[in-house]
Amino acid sequence: MKMIMEMTLYGMSFYEFMFRVFIACVVGGLFGFERKSRGKPAGMKTNMLACAGAAIVSVIQLMISNKTAEVGLDIGNIKADPTRLTAQVISGLGFLGAGVIMTGGNKVRGLTTAATLWLVAILGIGIGYGFYYFILPASIMILLLSYLIKKFETTFIE
Repeated sequence: MKMIMEMTLYGMSFYEFMFRVFIACVVGGLFGFERKSRGKPAGMKTNMLACAGAAIVSVIQLMISNKTAEVGLDIGNIKADPTRLTAQVISGLGFLGAGVIMTGGNKVRGLTTAATLWLVAILGIGIGYGFYYFILPASIMILLLSYLIKKFETTFIE
């Protein structure tokens, strides 16, 4: 176990990896709490898993890109797309988001929850790439604005 804790893989320590996954779980959980507190589908666990999964994919992509660059220097020119895996996260979340959208009569429900799942995946990608100093304040701002917009809608529109 000690060996795992001290391991560094392509410049990232085990602690840094776990920190990124933890931050992604917290951010995803906060967005999930917001959805669940309003009685909407895709609560804390779903949003946490989407955000953490996207963060892990981003870390894996970083490691693959670093290894590809390392090998490319040794054997010559290797072409690789450093965003391929993370781009697939966005597509995959589209399918997950489609699962929470429901229609009935003239009403469409679940769009905000689907957009939230898409957003937490993007936030998870940013966290996985190490941009949590930008992602955390942006997440807080988005959550506050979401709360304020809901208050505004219930007061003035509904």
